[in-house]
Amino acid sequence: MDKEVAMRHFPYGNPARFAAGLSVFFFCLLSLPFPSAASNPPAEETPALRAVVVTATAEPDLLKNVPASLQVISSQEIERSGASTFSELLRRTSAVGILAAPGSMSPVSLRGFSSGKSIGSTFSDQVLILIDGHRSGATWIDYLPISNIERVEVLRGPASVLYGGSAVGGVINVITKRGRGPIKANVEAEAGSNRRYAGQAGIAGGFLDDRLGVTAAARTDKADNYSTGKNQRFERTAYHRAGGGASLTWRPEERTSLSGVFAVHEIDSNNPGDLYYPDPKHKMRNSWLYGAMELESRLDNGIGLQASLYANQNVYEDDNDDDPIWPIRTRYDTRMMGGRAVLGLPLPQVNSLDLGRLAVGAEYILQRQKLGGSSISEPDSNADVSSIFAEHRFSPLASLSLQYGLRYDHYSMELKDTAGVEAKGGTRSYGQVTWGAGAAWWMLDWLGARASVGTAYVPPNAMQLVGEYTAWRTTYIGNPDLKAERSLTWDMGLMFEKFGATASIGYFSTRYKDGIAPENGWGGGKYINKDKQRIHGLEAGLRYEYSREIDGRVFAFAPYANWEYLTKRREIDSDGKTSTTTDLPRYTGLAGLGLGLGVVWLDMNAQFIGGRKCYDFSQSKYANINSHTLYNARLTVKPVKDMSVYLDVRNITNEYYGYKPEFPMPGRTVVVGLRYDF
Repeated sequence: MDKEVAMRHFPYGNPARFAAGLSVFFFCLLSLPFPSAASNPPAEETPALRAVVVTATAEPDLLKNVPASLQVISSQEIERSGASTFSELLRRTSAVGILAAPGSMSPVSLRGFSSGKSIGSTFSDQVLILIDGHRSGATWIDYLPISNIERVEVLRGPASVLYGGSAVGGVINVITKRGRGPIKANVEAEAGSNRRYAGQAGIAGGFLDDRLGVTAAARTDKADNYSTGKNQRFERTAYHRAGGGASLTWRPEERTSLSGVFAVHEIDSNNPGDLYYPDPKHKMRNSWLYGAMELESRLDNGIGLQASLYANQNVYEDDNDDDPIWPIRTRYDTRMMGGRAVLGLPLPQVNSLDLGRLAVGAEYILQRQKLGGSSISEPDSNADVSSIFAEHRFSPLASLSLQYGLRYDHYSMELKDTAGVEAKGGTRSYGQVTWGAGAAWWMLDWLGARASVGTAYVPPNAMQLVGEYTAWRTTYIGNPDLKAERSLTWDMGLMFEKFGATASIGYFSTRYKDGIAPENGWGGGKYINKDKQRIHGLEAGLRYEYSREIDGRVFAFAPYANWEYLTKRREIDSDGKTSTTTDLPRYTGLAGLGLGLGVVWLDMNAQFIGGRKCYDFSQSKYANINSHTLYNARLTVKPVKDMSVYLDVRNITNEYYGYKPEFPMPGRTVVVGLRYDF
């Protein structure tokens, strides 16, 4: 391959400059002075609200100091859930909205806003999915592998100050495992309904007195067509998934680490069409890759540094080319690379007032999206984003924590000439400012209050801003005067921690404006800002675990619950007409109970999905879907010390339901499995 061809195929510009820049970046990181660890004692066990979290603030902080609504799904909860996909994990641990369909298409929603708005590119999403604080490039959450996850942090509400565009409804941050302690490994196998088989293996631990940490995990599973709650076989719902992740961490000192993280996932599935219009030839395949290099260091003078480079690739292929009526063959290849750095500075005391810490950061993102096939409906596009941000956190009183932040993002969006689409290319740049502020006040040792207000946005993409293109005999015209879709959200809540229980309740209100759409709707035309939304709601969460020894065996009692109830979910068009937001349940909830006695653990839960309005293609009109409740149970027994045998029953009552009216979900499903830890 000659130089010109190599440059044309390389997604991040000149390969030589990229390699040189990468080398200089990591040389500078490795040249930093490594601090002494003498003043950094080992971490102690802490209650839940005193655990360290990383998603809601520029630097790690205690959960009790966070003024936003943040849920932490721990490694123990992940293991107890028995989830085989990331969407299933969220359904079993959190009150998030999942609009699943057969295959890999599973958007997630928080506070009425969702991911998966576009195939391939995540810039149009309203919920941001991160890995270790970096954009994952995943448009649907089941792209993410379930293995090698340490914990998940679910931040509800605006987060554009820290993460830029698309963080309107919130952020889901997957924290990967880093090896420490003795080497531990596990293998697992399971089988179940619909001829489902799965296998998993993992290893994690530390070497050289934990200076070197290693983790690796992989999982594969496949299943045949499933039956609905009416015992009706839903043809072509079979799938095969495989994925995993690994990390390598070097710790020259206790407060300094340099890590490399890698993850991969691949899904082969069918797109069956709905029950009324089956699609016997439609196939889908998705390949997703992610990699990152990260440096974290804390100097003796309190200065902290976080710096990272990350990259991902998401390839989505849709093949129905043999269909004589509606042939489809498309390929979305989206590549993203980013660099992020945050410098944390301790501020001096003024008249005995501790001014806290100031964090300043910068981020740069490159995205290249290339489409191919006979049925593409969008042109190729590029996006370059440069960002700077700052956050100040301080505590004027021991019981009061305050924070506020500001961010500026500069976008350069380019539309490319694309074969198969009559597109006129072009480039446009624009900027966006976001801000946020909040406070957490612990009135008593066990009772706290929080309040926050902030803005967020979804940027207009290159297709909406520049050029002109025709797809499916419909012409769309870019508008260089478009504004970003913007939101203003305020929320407040109470936090409780007493007797081993943690609980929270809150209320939020979001005003969303300048929604972007073609002026003629499905008929195309010029893109304009024309829609508004009002989303208000209540949130609540509870987790408690009590244990005591009875006759030499430990008894555990662990109830938990999460809830989101929307008091308002209205759309307002340019003429002032209001309607109920589509595909948005009135409520989502989860309530469960864990019971343990010696070697036996039983987890029972119920998932609640409220009624909603969806478009029903079988009737060619909008229809209301009734609420439904799913009951699940998982029984785990340890017959010997390192072996676990489990029985998992999902949708116990064989409920007939679907997140979309034309795509019913599986009925009762039974899974048995065996796990061995060594």
